[in-house]
Amino acid sequence: MLAKPYKYRHTYNCIIENSRHTSVFRYDLHSDWPSGKNKKNITELKKRISIAMIGFKVKNAYHIKSKMIA
Repeated sequence: MLAKPYKYRHTYNCIIENSRHTSVFRYDLHSDWPSGKNKKNITELKKRISIAMIGFKVKNAYHIKSKMIA
């Protein structure tokens, strides 16, 4: 049985920081929610980045664009 893929891809510019450094990078978030500015998407984005980049915190995430994946 195959897993059902996410329906939407949202692109964000993220400002991350730790005690010594601040950086900006682009992140593609795949999710089931259609709105890129939805609180669920922002919460999920912060959770995924905190898991992938230990010691960094998302200061802000700016929604750039959304695309439906068929």
